[in-house]
Amino acid sequence: FRWSQSSSDAPGGYKDVSSEAYGGTAAALLAMHHFNNGIGTIAPDLAGIHNTCPIRLTMETVDSQSSGIKAVQELTRLVTRSPSDVRRPQPCAIMGSSWSGTTKKMGTVSGVYDLMQITPSASSVSLDNMGEYPLFTRTHPSDASMAELSVDYLHNILGVKFFAQLYIDNDFGSSYHTAVINRAAEYDMVVKSVPFRPGAELDEIEGALNQLKDTGYSYFMGIFFSGDYERIMDLAVDVGVAGPGRFWMFNGALSSVFVNGVSTFGADSNAAKATYGNAIVHDEGGLPGLPQFDKFLAEWRSIPDNSELLRYINSKQPMPPPGSDLDFERDGDFFLQTPSHIAAFSYDAVVGLGLSACKALDEWETKDDGDSKIFSGAEHHSVFVQNSFLGASGDNDIGPNTYSRNATATYHVMSNILPMVETDEDEMQTFKAYPKVLYDIVTKQWTPYGDSQEFVFSDGS
Repeated sequence: FRWSQSSSDAPGGYKDVSSEAYGGTAAALLAMHHFNNGIGTIAPDLAGIHNTCPIRLTMETVDSQSSGIKAVQELTRLVTRSPSDVRRPQPCAIMGSSWSGTTKKMGTVSGVYDLMQITPSASSVSLDNMGEYPLFTRTHPSDASMAELSVDYLHNILGVKFFAQLYIDNDFGSSYHTAVINRAAEYDMVVKSVPFRPGAELDEIEGALNQLKDTGYSYFMGIFFSGDYERIMDLAVDVGVAGPGRFWMFNGALSSVFVNGVSTFGADSNAAKATYGNAIVHDEGGLPGLPQFDKFLAEWRSIPDNSELLRYINSKQPMPPPGSDLDFERDGDFFLQTPSHIAAFSYDAVVGLGLSACKALDEWETKDDGDSKIFSGAEHHSVFVQNSFLGASGDNDIGPNTYSRNATATYHVMSNILPMVETDEDEMQTFKAYPKVLYDIVTKQWTPYGDSQEFVFSDGS
């Protein structure tokens, strides 16, 4: 995971970006504890497994420092350790990274060294290339899943026949936009796609927005990152494609500033006008009120009561970069918050890793070839992708045509971006995304979430 990131403005040259990494690691360690002790409170297949499977899991954490090169350097250091070093053993499997670019670089190395690699977060469609990443898998769906379900929502729930999408022209944006086009074609929907280059100047963005305006459409998809949000949407109001009467659906790349965080703008600013009443679609490991996630949440929130477990989780955080004074430890209050989707998917990644290792060992023991009790990374991976299990995020079902989690086995959420409180025009206004509609993995339909109120659109309807 990435705990730190290089920054010339931060003391010691690195800033702390460890929240998701800490949560993912804590959940992975919780799963490891449940696996090693046969505790099936969340994943029923773990109940008593310590009595039937001789495998035990340990974990070593590595800070990628938000760098693909650093991640590969550290991974290479691990896999080239002496095979006879008991205190510092070679890894038997890899979990990570949360970033797709880093995960791709790691996927090449793990494939060469015959190690199954599983990620709870990286979502690039490119990782579905089974020839390029033969031992890769994930408990998280690919971006194509979110794109396809977004189109389903527009067509089946809102009855939209025409829409446009503005997307960043990189690997992420291009693959997402292609998945949107392909799904829309199945419904005979008409789509106008407009790209903009990463780091584009305002005049290029304004030109792209004018292309959206020329369509005359009222429904738009925004496929870009949080760093571009305010400048794009500020211009969108001036151009006339955002604000009352217009609907924007953003993808999960904006989760950090609306779902897991908040964004504040001037109450009468273009950004506020452009934000009110829009939607963000994001995948989730679950939400409060869903049976499996509630079991996970109960265990998560009990961690502060177990001082030994909390100390252990803190002890497993990586050392800060040399020269920095960062401290990645957390106190018990961290676990009183609702965890991010990465935590639930990390829990399930370790559960699946352990279950598939036990099954791979069982399959080896049916052979009579006189070899020692070992199985290859390829055999480990094969078992993982061919078997499903129930975990914190529900049914973990891989494939069948990729090594990614099945889209329809993943909870997706349509959240409504609204002000947290009403303010006067001369004050600041803070916006947050509130879950309103859930893709139910049992019924395979978009359905209202819990007792949430109706979706509020940009014109107040």
